[in-house]
Amino acid sequence: MRNTPRRIYHETPSRSNRAVLLTHGDTYSERDSLGNGMKTLTLISLLAGLVASKSLFAQSPGEDTPTGVAGGFGGTVEIGSGSFDPYELNASRSVTDVVVPGAVIPFAYTRIWNSRGMLSNNWAWDIEAHEMDENGGSNVNDHFLGYYITYPDGRKVEFKKPIQQPAAGEGAAGTYTPGLGVVDKFVIDSGQTAAHLCLADGSVVNWTESCSAQGSCSFSIASVDDPYKRRVTISADLNGTTLTEPGGRWIHIGVSQISGKTVTSTVTTSLGQSVSYSTIYDASGSYAASLGAPDPNGVAYGPNVLTTESTVTYNDVIDPATGQAVQAHYTYKTVQPQRLHPNDPQPSAFGRLVWASDPMFHGPLKQVRYIYVDNPGDNTYDP
Repeated sequence: MRNTPRRIYHETPSRSNRAVLLTHGDTYSERDSLGNGMKTLTLISLLAGLVASKSLFAQSPGEDTPTGVAGGFGGTVEIGSGSFDPYELNASRSVTDVVVPGAVIPFAYTRIWNSRGMLSNNWAWDIEAHEMDENGGSNVNDHFLGYYITYPDGRKVEFKKPIQQPAAGEGAAGTYTPGLGVVDKFVIDSGQTAAHLCLADGSVVNWTESCSAQGSCSFSIASVDDPYKRRVTISADLNGTTLTEPGGRWIHIGVSQISGKTVTSTVTTSLGQSVSYSTIYDASGSYAASLGAPDPNGVAYGPNVLTTESTVTYNDVIDPATGQAVQAHYTYKTVQPQRLHPNDPQPSAFGRLVWASDPMFHGPLKQVRYIYVDNPGDNTYDP
């Protein structure tokens, strides 16, 4: 019988009760959960200062960066709860849930949250075609402009189709170029069966390519090579996705199981490790009773506000005080974003992270409350 690696959880009392308040405007505040020791640091990037004449409301903050509003292109500042980009007004936080010991390469599964992106993981890469219906030209391929690639950390980079092939359609072979300041390259092989994202550190993300007779193409991620050409293969089936490192050890990301408003999934490894995930959508509208409000001065949301409650259970990490598996808890508030411009389509509602209790977070602030300032020009905020 294989021995499952087990970890014993040890809490750091001096830090366990701290929280961070992080706005989506230009101010970052940190205080403990009792409201003591308030200190405020205004973060204004040099880049924002150089374009001070530009109104924040003329476009979304960071919209003009080549990595998108969630890309961290403006430079990130490390804070106790993760990191923050003062130009894109974007906060991020990552938690490593599983580390597989004895692997040939560092081999782990890490969840990544991005306040201007979405919840992702360190193996999640996505490709979508960039097409414009209003693009001129009689050739149908004139509508195809290139590809958007979404990175695990929230970046969304546009790679434009090869300039020497202006009439090229989807899946055309060649090198696709990003905007200024991005050195990564996206290459589709001449046989149009494989594609590669060549990263600045020497790593390469590989996809297989399949194109239909109608000209549309799809990509399936196949592997990731580190700078030393050590490959992690990625395969998917009806049961989920399996990552296999060069030494043969694997991580399996199970498919989500849906039951009513509850979604569950599990990540397991070849060594018997497992982490379980459970999310309840459109919950009662208040913080979960087991959590209470984020701090004594906080308020629970009313019954007309929808929230989503998420729990992560580290099945192999035991709390010696209770003898039970350690859990992380999250609360998301459902919000309806406003149009940036009057003629824009109505954005979709989404869950905004407002409270996180992360006992396995590597930084000092295990508990975090986020406050969002949607309009820095007034004093209102979304608690």
